[in-house]
Amino acid sequence: MPASCGRSSTSRRRRLDELRLDAVFVPRKPSWKVLVIRRAYSLQLAPGALAEYTERHDNIWPELVEEFARLGIARLTAFEADPVIFYYSEILDEAAFDRLWKSEVHDRWAELFRPLIAFDDDQRVDARFMDEIFHLETGST
Repeated sequence: MPASCGRSSTSRRRRLDELRLDAVFVPRKPSWKVLVIRRAYSLQLAPGALAEYTERHDNIWPELVEEFARLGIARLTAFEADPVIFYYSEILDEAAFDRLWKSEVHDRWAELFRPLIAFDDDQRVDARFMDEIFHLETGST
């Protein structure tokens, strides 16, 4: 430090020692990771439904978000290539989506989307789960 700053080397050393002591007592984040299961699926929208589908998701119910968390769905991201919606999810166990689809809050949410989603011949949502074939983590943040 330049002499013009007014601090002696003794006070600078004391300050550095204080910083080192403080650093010893700084709590650290745990180094363990929660293992997640990555899942992806796609579904078809009814013709012209994208704007309304997007708007409804922009206003997702807080109780549905809580249900996702409670059931072990950590992340859910949607991408669109109208009329296809692609979902990427990270879940904590294989049964997370089965539990979601049997929940009362999801039943109410799904009913709102009935006119917006394409159904197959058996009147089931035309959704297709995908198998992961590649994953890369570089460690870069």
